[in-house]
Amino acid sequence: MPKIGWHPNSETLERMRIAHTGRVHSSETIEKMRLSNKGKIRSEETRRKMSEGAKRRFESEEERKKIGDIRRGKTLSEETKAKISLAQKGKKKIPHTEESKRRQSEARKGFKHTPESIDKMRLVHTGIKHTEEEKRKISEGNKGKFVSEESRKRMSEAQRKSPNHRKGYKISAEASKKMSEIRRGKKHPWAGREKHYNWKGGVTPLTQKVKTSIKYNEWRTGVFIRDSFTCQKCGQKGGKLEAHHIKVFSVLLQEARDCMPLFDLYTACMLYTPMWDIENGETLCRDCHKQLKHKGGK
Repeated sequence: MPKIGWHPNSETLERMRIAHTGRVHSSETIEKMRLSNKGKIRSEETRRKMSEGAKRRFESEEERKKIGDIRRGKTLSEETKAKISLAQKGKKKIPHTEESKRRQSEARKGFKHTPESIDKMRLVHTGIKHTEEEKRKISEGNKGKFVSEESRKRMSEAQRKSPNHRKGYKISAEASKKMSEIRRGKKHPWAGREKHYNWKGGVTPLTQKVKTSIKYNEWRTGVFIRDSFTCQKCGQKGGKLEAHHIKVFSVLLQEARDCMPLFDLYTACMLYTPMWDIENGETLCRDCHKQLKHKGGK
């Protein structure tokens, strides 16, 4: 009988491994082992030793090949999947270390799914819809994540090379006709201006009316003259210039409405002095103005 604290040396372990190679446990033995291990919590030291043992086991390419050949073509039954799912429920997932992530990334480099594999995955996921709870979890998991410019570039290049990339794709006349027939008679859920999520009470025609007025043209010219027809961001002189409201134009419209409720909005805008204050404007070239709009400084 081995002494307490005794550990077999590498030679003994190798003999034990060879002796057990090819052995298959009966379902009864597997069930006994499962029940005996149920509820056991392994210490950090035990986990570390098991991890090191597993690393040594899968070090050789020959060993990996053997395991791959044994598992190839095998699929888990629905019963086994259900058992695994129940066993994993409630267990706290241990996050991957940076080293583990790096190794996984290196292992996957150059790996590509075959067209048959892609088709299988597509069929498996067809018709599956995420529940509201799953959507919430995905949303929370993605919060705070930032995709670097390099990653975006790689993703863009991968999409361009993809056989499903639709850039330059043109719908045939037959397909266009079919789509038209399917949609005919169907009413869009946003039909009617008031039902649209971005409806603001019909301010677009008013905005156009204000921006094409003589008063707006005078304000715009005044801003250009003060800034010597030079973009205040990049320093471009002349060219396609635009006058930008420092205080957002929509905010000024709302202020004019609140200050003069007895007038119609167009008249209120014409009479509202802060709307035509040159100090509230700056000259920008078209590109700089576009960038500012994208950042939310309309």
